[in-house]
Amino acid sequence: MRLISLILLVMTICIALAVGSENAHLVNVNLLFVRLDIPLSLVIMSSIAIGALLTLLYLGFRKVVKKANA
Repeated sequence: MRLISLILLVMTICIALAVGSENAHLVNVNLLFVRLDIPLSLVIMSSIAIGALLTLLYLGFRKVVKKANA
């Protein structure tokens, strides 16, 4: 199962790179106090990276809680 997840993650990143490299248009990103004009490829890659990081944090936290309850 872990191998399948890793393969899907790598495939998603490759697809995002392919789509992002074709879309080099600047997009306007409004954060709390900052307005940025950055390439669409950077927005896609950062979204995937943040999602992967949050998933890893969640899975790690879940593993720690399981050990504490056992």
